[in-house]
Amino acid sequence: MSDEGGRRPASAAIMIYVDNWRWVTLFLLCLARSAPAKRIFRCPAECTCSKDSVICVGSSFIPRTVSNDINSLSIVNGTFPEIKEATFSLMPSLQLLSLANNNIKLLPKDLFSGLDSLIELDLRGNMFECDCQTKWLIDWLKRSNATVSDVYCNGPGEKKGLRTLIPLSSLDFVLHQTLSTQSMSAELFFYKEDIYMALAVPNSENCLVMEWDHIEINFRPLDTITGLFLNLLHNIKY
Repeated sequence: MSDEGGRRPASAAIMIYVDNWRWVTLFLLCLARSAPAKRIFRCPAECTCSKDSVICVGSSFIPRTVSNDINSLSIVNGTFPEIKEATFSLMPSLQLLSLANNNIKLLPKDLFSGLDSLIELDLRGNMFECDCQTKWLIDWLKRSNATVSDVYCNGPGEKKGLRTLIPLSSLDFVLHQTLSTQSMSAELFFYKEDIYMALAVPNSENCLVMEWDHIEINFRPLDTITGLFLNLLHNIKY
């Protein structure tokens, strides 16, 4: 009802006002629920974290949940020898990445894929196995515009002690020979001027010894020996 002047009673106006706010509140709640939930990041005890950087010293792992917006991540002097695939895939804004002095020997393929903003990569203090599994890293280093520290090789063979991977090319990682023998491990050793390879045969205490054929340019079977005798040969080469 209206009063004599044609105006609504004050109580009716208040009800309309409250009802409108109720709909606005419901609308805002729906928007909040439909928005993607932001990952909650808790800074690990070994790390120092800010809005745009994470620094971890002596950590045994890489933080699983890190803000997408960080531009600097330093994980140094750690105790983890390997990194899982796609570890940095959700950090597109990363500009500085330091993995120095973590005793890392192998990086999973395409680990740095998607880090288009990366300016500096520090891999010092890690001795990588520069074998066929490292080929992708060689290709990435040649394509990337990021400044990369020296990358040292722990092996194999003539690559041991190599200061940087840059001089290597894809041709250095061409598959040369495939062996049909199943093996749990393979070890090269040298005696006099000859090259040998010992293959640990699964479910056996024996090892298959192969000798490098300088004429055929490949390895050929030489003998089968016991693990004890292999240890003796291992000592002889030193």
